Amino acid sequence: MTTYSNTTNPYNAAWYHGTKNQKFMEWSVPPPRRNPIEVAHSGLFFTQDLDYAEGTGGNVCKVQIKEATKVIAPAQGGSASEVLRTAIIQRKRHYAHCHWLSDGATWTDAWNTGEVMRFAFDTHDPVATTEVAKTILTDVQRIKTLVKKPLEEKSFHEQAQLNLTRDWIEVMVLEAKKLGYQALIGAEIDQWTNRHAAPVSRSWLAVMDKSAISAPTWI
Repeated sequence: MTTYSNTTNPYNAAWYHGTKNQKFMEWSVPPPRRNPIEVAHSGLFFTQDLDYAEGTGGNVCKVQIKEATKVIAPAQGGSASEVLRTAIIQRKRHYAHCHWLSDGATWTDAWNTGEVMRFAFDTHDPVATTEVAKTILTDVQRIKTLVKKPLEEKSFHEQAQLNLTRDWIEVMVLEAKKLGYQALIGAEIDQWTNRHAAPVSRSWLAVMDKSAISAPTWI
């Protein structure tokens, strides 16, 4: 898998956002929640890869990060990255069992490749397995109260699995925000843009404060 390597100053780069919804003139943080069965995201997501943003929806805009914005890039390592890793571990529950939190090197490597966006744990660890199973079961019950049409049990569990990942991303975003950061930079794995090619790492940005970026410019 190709590893994403950002050699561009993030403040000077264009960051793209794709959406299936109508164009808008200003940002809303958190963004509007479209589907109540999904775990909500509190940040706005961007990429420097235009083709990747285009795959998200028919409308694409670009922004720039303002110079005064406080940004954290865990892939760079250092004390800031370690403080974020430790903060997530201290949340306990199933989050603390995520494989990418194992040590500093694993953490920074996962941010470089984009693997960090996938919740992974040791399936041979009985404590971790129990915590994750409990989390999924609780979410399945929540989803069932919201879905009115009959579905196979498998469908509820598949959505809960997706929510496990969405929740994991949300935890990283929220902890970065608690530490005073307005934006979080990393990578995520793209296996959808070209399904016939090997997965690649794409640039990724989460913005937790709309004052950190310029107004949307639609392209």
